Amino acid sequence: MKTVSHQLPKNDAFLDAFWHLSSTDDGKRTASSALIIQHCYGSGCEVNQDDAEYTMKRLMRGICGGKSGARQGFAGTLASFLQARLSHTDTANVLSDAEYVHKKLMDHTSVDGDMGMSKGDERDAAFGRLFGILAVVRSNTLQHIIEHHYKDDGDGGNNESVVQLLQNYMVDLIKLFNYKKWMQDAAAFAICEVLRCCACNDAILKNVKSSSNGDIETFLDNETNENQVAIQFYLATLTDDYGAIDAFEQEDLRNILFSAACNYPKQPLIYEKIIEVMRKQEKYCALFVDVITDLADSTVERRAFSLILYQKFTYLAIEGGENYMKHLKIDSVLKLLFNNNEKKTLTKLGMQIRNEIFAKISGQSLFSFASIYYDYMTPKVFLREFYSKFSNAEKTDFVQSSAKIGDLYQFSRIDRNAEIMDVILNKLVENAENDEEITSKLVSLVGDLLTNNDLEDDFFPKVNKLILKSKKKSKNALQKLRVVLEIYQKLTELELGDELEILGKKDMSAANLAEVCTNLLQVNLEGICCKLLFHSVKKMWTEFVKENDEPFDSDLSDLLCGAIGCPVDDDASMSDASSEADLADLALSDDDDESSSSASTKDDEDNGGSTMSVDNDEKSDDDSDEEEEEEEEALLEHDESADAALANLIEMKQNMRKKAQTSQQRENYKNQSRCILLIEVYLQHKNSLVLSPEFFWRLLSMFRTTDQKLKKSDNLAEGKQFLQRLTALFAQISKLKNVDKDTCGKIDLMALCSLLQKSKSPQYSKACSHIVSFAYKNNLAEETDFVNFFDKMVDVWANKRGPEFSGLFEDFCRFDGVSLVICFSHRLNVLHYNDLTLPLNFARNFTNSIAQKALIGPLTKSSQNGRTDFIKQTSFHLLTPILSTDTSFYDDNTTALSEIFKSCLNFLQRDEKSKSQHKISCLKLLEKTLQIAKIDPSSTKSLHVSTSLYWSVVEGSSVDSVLNSVGESCKAQGVISRVKIIRSEITAGLLLFSALKVEEEENKPTTSSAKKSAKKKKKKSKK
Repeated sequence: MKTVSHQLPKNDAFLDAFWHLSSTDDGKRTASSALIIQHCYGSGCEVNQDDAEYTMKRLMRGICGGKSGARQGFAGTLASFLQARLSHTDTANVLSDAEYVHKKLMDHTSVDGDMGMSKGDERDAAFGRLFGILAVVRSNTLQHIIEHHYKDDGDGGNNESVVQLLQNYMVDLIKLFNYKKWMQDAAAFAICEVLRCCACNDAILKNVKSSSNGDIETFLDNETNENQVAIQFYLATLTDDYGAIDAFEQEDLRNILFSAACNYPKQPLIYEKIIEVMRKQEKYCALFVDVITDLADSTVERRAFSLILYQKFTYLAIEGGENYMKHLKIDSVLKLLFNNNEKKTLTKLGMQIRNEIFAKISGQSLFSFASIYYDYMTPKVFLREFYSKFSNAEKTDFVQSSAKIGDLYQFSRIDRNAEIMDVILNKLVENAENDEEITSKLVSLVGDLLTNNDLEDDFFPKVNKLILKSKKKSKNALQKLRVVLEIYQKLTELELGDELEILGKKDMSAANLAEVCTNLLQVNLEGICCKLLFHSVKKMWTEFVKENDEPFDSDLSDLLCGAIGCPVDDDASMSDASSEADLADLALSDDDDESSSSASTKDDEDNGGSTMSVDNDEKSDDDSDEEEEEEEEALLEHDESADAALANLIEMKQNMRKKAQTSQQRENYKNQSRCILLIEVYLQHKNSLVLSPEFFWRLLSMFRTTDQKLKKSDNLAEGKQFLQRLTALFAQISKLKNVDKDTCGKIDLMALCSLLQKSKSPQYSKACSHIVSFAYKNNLAEETDFVNFFDKMVDVWANKRGPEFSGLFEDFCRFDGVSLVICFSHRLNVLHYNDLTLPLNFARNFTNSIAQKALIGPLTKSSQNGRTDFIKQTSFHLLTPILSTDTSFYDDNTTALSEIFKSCLNFLQRDEKSKSQHKISCLKLLEKTLQIAKIDPSSTKSLHVSTSLYWSVVEGSSVDSVLNSVGESCKAQGVISRVKIIRSEITAGLLLFSALKVEEEENKPTTSSAKKSAKKKKKKSKK
């Protein structure tokens, strides 16, 4: 090694690097550190001795600095510097050099308060000494000295000097430990690091502990301070001597550990060291579990810390195996971890730790952890994290040994392995007798098995055996249904001969089978058998529809509609305008007063009935009941001598009749709801559908009739459920894509428009909305019909109170596209007008014309003349996404943009104080118009007529003063920022517009003068 003793010039980069060590940028500190070490100890053997000494001095002073990154940068560089110094020092001189480094470190980091240091400087020096000692430890200097200069036999070594140096560092750290309480944690950590260096030699570790004055040994034997106890734990792991820990009173140790966990998120050293002890000695896990339990029942901070400790304990258990697993089921901590505690605290932390633990668990430990966590997890999470990852043998074992009965249905949905399903079915059957919930889950599982094409042949006999006590097996769906019906005849008093005869036919029409299914779905049974029958019917009808090509003709339509209570009228037609008007009046009779109701009834009688009328049989029944009630009331009125007992008797009779009627209504609604299944399956599985408008009209009639009845029958729950099923059916229809458009009739939207204007039922409006969507998607109405329809709807919404149109727009939410927010009758609804901009079956130019022709004009009017501020604000909000940058629309609507600008300006300059949200919607629309009418200065084309007209209106308006007023009066940040943007865009646009106008004006006189000069030349030439 060549040493350069003369003074080398210090370049600027080397000196500047010391300044950069205090940077908060890690990359800059690292680069500066490398530069300094490279300068002092280059790639060769040459050492710049003077600069090395200068560097060590600067680094030892720098670690006492108080700047942001000074201690990190200087301490890290000092560690690397000492490591480089060690590699460039002869082995014989390492010990003396280490003593020299220790002396210099003590000199530069003196914490003697008698030297006139301020409290801040004294604190910085203390931290500097701590960081300096850690830098020495990290440089491997101490390990190198012990390995090369300490001899166990004392022959040829410098044992005393080595021990003395190590003791000096220990004493220095003990002084720092006793210096201030806030220094104890860091000093204890540094003491453990020095002891770790000594642990490579048992003899030297023993000698270092036994100092001449006994200070070190006394310090290490303290049993009250948590950090000194942590050092004892660490010594035990280094020497494998746990006598000191065993000598502790368990209660005292438990209290020390509990009191140490008081400064979350700080993690005390004692917990890190006790986990190291537990890694070698499993017997101390019980103490650790007791402490975690105490923490989990304490303050929020301690509960959070208990989760962190449990996470570390879990990682230890993953490494240690089953001996540690048995300690993991800590009830109070697991409730916190899976958020099952009453206060629902620490949800976010629990989720984070939970996910990290799940990511670590794998392999053989998966089943063990599943058994521990199962009671605290929701079935959904457990299925995802554990059960789905089990082998088939583990699944079977878990279902048999640990699974809750209530979760078995969820487990069955993950894996349909025959062996596992056997166990699940048997356990459900065993527990289904006296538990309705388990019975319901069993029935659902049976239904799933019967509707699964891959499993039906395996599990249908099993289900028959378990549920119906049958051993028969059949492969065909119709034959299976026959088996079920035969069993029903044996087990119940049902007479199913006709149904069995029909099912036995070889050639069976869809109408015949639909009739059988309708009868079976209306069977009055209870329990598992009834539900299983319904599942079988659904399965059989689904397979038949898939395999059969029979069209949806009038007979089948009549039968299926009749099954859900729809009236049958061959003369009904949506295309007949007069019939539609009559139907609309009749359908809305319940919304009018008694006189209009009676008039409507009279009209129905004159017209011979209509598709919207109620079933004649039901009417006659209602009329007969009303006649009986009138007779009884007349009896009470005319017989004045009737006593109270007779009156009570008649009243009781009336109540019983009403109760029977209500019960019958409930049963009818249930049957109708079940029969909707037949239509749903048919629409879902048919490849090509031919749906006539009369089909929708009859469904609407049924919907309206049911809605009317419910208002008179205290809104029966079964009736509401039936309406919900009808609404779902309409929603399914609106999504149909397998419709034969060539043979389906056109749907008259104006008839629906008439109904919607008078209807007050949001559910009914929603049903009509689904029909509009269906007509739109399948091109079953003309463009003008859609334009007129939306034009009328917007007009009614903007100017009249009462109509409920939310259902009309909710169906459009199902399309991806522009989201429009609108409120009808105090209810917020979201519209997606994608069906007006990105259709499934229409050409792009067709839909663009609908979106703009139908909406821009009416919404502009509603924004000007709407009855409330909210209507106007909603109009602005609707217009913003509809406006297009495509100028083709504005060819025929040149004033559209200018009218919108005027509407926005009028709204903003009113004296009334509008809500900031209303102003923001208005400003957004105004900003959109500016984007559309933006003038391109680089374009050589003349301005579009609509653009020129727009900027003429802007130029002649008082928009600048209006925007100033809005910005001053409204303090909302959204308003202020948009006002600034709009003002800048208007200013730029007006400048360009004015420039274009000037250019046009300049061109005009130049042309006329040229013409005049040309005329003069001609005259001169003639003369």
